[in-house]
Amino acid sequence: MLGLAILVILSAYSSDWQSYTNTNYIHDIYGDDSAFTLATNGGLVLLDPIGLRVERTIVNTDGLPVNRCLVVVQDSAGNRWVGTGGGGLAVVPNDSDEAFVYRPNDLPERITALAVDSSRILVELSAGYMLLKPTKHRLISAMTLFSSFRLQKCTSCSVTEF
Repeated sequence: MLGLAILVILSAYSSDWQSYTNTNYIHDIYGDDSAFTLATNGGLVLLDPIGLRVERTIVNTDGLPVNRCLVVVQDSAGNRWVGTGGGGLAVVPNDSDEAFVYRPNDLPERITALAVDSSRILVELSAGYMLLKPTKHRLISAMTLFSSFRLQKCTSCSVTEF
C-alpha cells in the first residue's frame, strides 16, 4: 500500500508521460521525399527518410481509434489515410500529428486496403469495396461494390453533409 502511494506521488511530479507500443510489426509502408509512414501494430510511425530515425509515433492517445494500423496511403493534399484493424478509417491531416476517425458510423471497423487517386479513395472492406470522394464539406460515397473480384452488385449511396 505504501509503495502504491509513493508511486502515485512520484508520478504526480512527472509531467511527461510516454507511451510504449509495439511498433516492431509493420503491416504497410508509404514513403515520399519528406518521410516514411509505417502502419504498425503500435500505431503510425513517421521516419526520417535520410537517417531512418523515428520522428513521431501517432497512437490512440493522438486520435487513432485503435493502435493496430493495417494500411496507410497519402492523398494529393498530403493527408495520411489509415485503415485500422478494429477502428475503421482515420485521417491525419497534412498539417497535423493528430488523427481523426473518418465517418465512424458509415464504415466498418476493419479496413484491409486503401488506394488513392487525385480525388477519390478506394477502401477495401471485408465484404467488398467502397469508393469515397472526400471534400472539405461533404463526403460523396459513390458506390459500394460487393464481391472480391467481380462486380456483382453495385448500389448508389447518398451525399451526406457534415
